[in-house]
Amino acid sequence: MNKAPVAFDMRDVMDLIKREVFLSLNCHAIATVKSFNSANMTVNAQMNYCQTVIKIVNGVETQMPEYYSPLVDCPVFFLGGGTSGLSFPIAAGDQCLICFNDRDLNNWFAGQHSGALASNRLHSFADGIALVWNNLNPGYDATHASLYNGTTMVGVSATKVKIANATASLGTSMTTLLTALQTFMTATGSATTAAQIATAAAAFTSATTTAITNIGGLLE
Repeated sequence: MNKAPVAFDMRDVMDLIKREVFLSLNCHAIATVKSFNSANMTVNAQMNYCQTVIKIVNGVETQMPEYYSPLVDCPVFFLGGGTSGLSFPIAAGDQCLICFNDRDLNNWFAGQHSGALASNRLHSFADGIALVWNNLNPGYDATHASLYNGTTMVGVSATKVKIANATASLGTSMTTLLTALQTFMTATGSATTAAQIATAAAAFTSATTTAITNIGGLLE
C-alpha cells in the first residue's frame, strides 16, 4: 500500500532551511587540549561531543555517532596589552573554548594584519581560537582576585595582598618573624642572667628558622 505523501507548508520549509544554516555555521565549541606548541602558541584540540551521521547498515538507515576531525593549530588567547601580559602553562587534558573566526585566519596568523583574505572560508573549523582553562584551582577565593599555579597563589583583596601555598603564607610567616624579634627584644631587655638570654636567643633562632624556611618556600 502506497503511503500518502507528506505535506509541507512554507513554515516547515523555512524551518528546514534554518536548520541547515545552523548545522553549517560554527560559532563556539567546548574541547579538550591534546597538545600545545609553546613556540607557535597554538593548541591541537578535540571537541567534546560527536556529530550524528546517518549510515546504511544492512540496508537500513542507522544514526551513528562520529567524532569531529581534530582542531589543529588554534592560536591561544592570552590577556595582554602594551608591554604587559598574563600567560600560563598549558597541558594536554586542559579544557578550552574554541571560537571560530568569521573569516579566514591564514594571513593574520602569518603576521599580515590587513589586505585581502586568503580564502573564502566562513566560520570554518580551520579558523579556531582557543581560550584555555583547567579544573585544578585549589579552591575558589571569594574575597581575593587570584593568580594560582598548583597550590601557590597570589591574591589581591580590596585592601591587602596575599601570597600563599599549601603549607604557608607570606603574611603569617612575616608576622611570626616579627613577633619572634619582638619577643626576643622584650626577653633580653628584662633578662638578669646569661641563662635567660640564652633561652631567649634559642627561642628566637627556632622561630626565625621556621619563618625563613616558609618565606624561602614562597619566594624566588
